[in-house]
Amino acid sequence: MEKTPEAILAEEAGVGTAEEVSNLSTEDIADGEEVDSASDAFSDADAREEQIELDNDTVDSLVNESQENSDEGIDDGNDRG
Repeated sequence: MEKTPEAILAEEAGVGTAEEVSNLSTEDIADGEEVDSASDAFSDADAREEQIELDNDTVDSLVNESQENSDEGIDDGNDRG
């Protein structure tokens, strides 16, 4: 979820680390937020959907890896060898 500048300032002020800076552009701030964020979700619903998709991808890859690829033919009781 994207934090507003006000939310970031309030969070930092709560622990005593906030400082006023005038040499940062909005692009610099956005780049910093992007680095801190592992998700590009804009809302809680987007974040939940993103997590569900990641879980589904994980399950799909595990299923694909666990599938047995048999090189044996059908065993119908007839000896062909």
